[in-house]
Amino acid sequence: MKKTFLSLLIGMSISTSALADDLYQVYQMAMEKDPTINGAKADRDAAFEAISVSRATLLPQISGSISYSDSTADSYSRDAGTGELYTYDYHTKNLALDLGLTLSIYDRKNWVALSRAEKVA
Repeated sequence: MKKTFLSLLIGMSISTSALADDLYQVYQMAMEKDPTINGAKADRDAAFEAISVSRATLLPQISGSISYSDSTADSYSRDAGTGELYTYDYHTKNLALDLGLTLSIYDRKNWVALSRAEKVA
């Protein structure tokens, strides 16, 4: 009788821990696939991203451009006195670089947008 009772207790403790692991895994899988929870996580992530976007308007904005042109032109002229033909070749290369930096000293709407984004998150 004692052996049966002891084996029954050992068997129940083993099956309970196995069941708990399975239940925990089932719970985790349910949490990962629950659309309500996933939607809430996405909303939370979007709110935190809105803070970064709002903060970006307070930072300096850098812009730049590069342009290059290469052109060739031929010009012909005739000497009126001698009738001799003269040819002129023009070859030009242009390189233009433009770099701009803008920073808003103070724009209230940018600070208000940042404050709202922080409150939402």
